[in-house]
Parts: sequence; C-alpha cells; structure tokens
Amino acid sequence: MAVFVAMPKHMLVEIRAFYESCHHPHLAPVLEACRAGVEYRRRF
Repeated sequence: MAVFVAMPKHMLVEIRAFYESCHHPHLAPVLEACRAGVEYRRRF
C-alpha cells in the first residue's frame, strides 16, 4: 500500500471519501491508518 503514502493529502481525502461511500471492507483499515497518520502529523 505504498501508493497511499506517495499520494498528496487531498488525494487521500478524496480516495477515503470515495471508498467510504462504496463501503469497501478491504480498504477500510488502510484508510483509517492514513487518516490517523494525517491527524498525528497535524498535532506536531
């Protein structure tokens, strides 16, 4: 899943919104990890 790491944050948000609307079960943990990573970076 290195693809997600290489993408800009706005792309991650768009992808997360897209897959959340599709309720894709396999990508949910990956998207949660990406979201958590973005929020972690915002704190520091």
